[in-house]
Amino acid sequence: MAKENKTNPPYIAVKKIENLLSKISSRSYTVIDKQILTGYGFSEGEASQALGTLTFLGIINTDKTVNEEVFNSISVKNPDKKTEAIKNMVESAYNELFEAFPEVAGADTADIHDEMKRVYSLSTRLANTAVPAFVYLCELSGLREKTEAKTTYKQTSSSTAPAKKARAEKSLSPDPQESVLQSPGAVVIDFADGEIKLALPQKALTNPSLIDDYKTLVSAINTFVEKYKVDTTPTPASNNDDE
Repeated sequence: MAKENKTNPPYIAVKKIENLLSKISSRSYTVIDKQILTGYGFSEGEASQALGTLTFLGIINTDKTVNEEVFNSISVKNPDKKTEAIKNMVESAYNELFEAFPEVAGADTADIHDEMKRVYSLSTRLANTAVPAFVYLCELSGLREKTEAKTTYKQTSSSTAPAKKARAEKSLSPDPQESVLQSPGAVVIDFADGEIKLALPQKALTNPSLIDDYKTLVSAINTFVEKYKVDTTPTPASNNDDE
């Protein structure tokens, strides 16, 4: 049965959605709130967007309690059942869009963009980020054939090979952080879309005496990330987005 959505469709970065679904589908919750998400490396703003995403998809209710039916269905280990569950979740969450444009899952992104603006009354700016999120979820659920964008990007490595070689030659001694990242028992938490990583041994996260210190550490890193983003994000050109 289709649900009535009370929030905007997800407009969080695709990489963040991927990280979000990966984290929650491998754990057990009764409530998912901002504190849990900031503990996974989301900034305050990203955590708010992630909660909106989870609410829109029906994974949590408006009071942040977990919708057990949806949550349990997308957490199954069987890949076929999981894909089918995600498909049902996407069709239910975006039911207004599918009703207005039944072939939307496989449509050209320009058409999806126009229809999403119309159905959800989104500005051009929000639609620009909501469309990639929708396309990713359709690909994840099997509603849309996966694009080769990521593969093509990786294949354009000839131009970046010299830079990679230079970086490799520059590092002549073993990197202790890299050793931790490659350790089978390491837990790696991404910040700033993966540009900053925190790697901790599993035992550091399961030691009760370190929980408060861990929260303090994550809070300090999130503060650093917010400053880092301000200092490294180019100022966008002025444009007139329609509201």
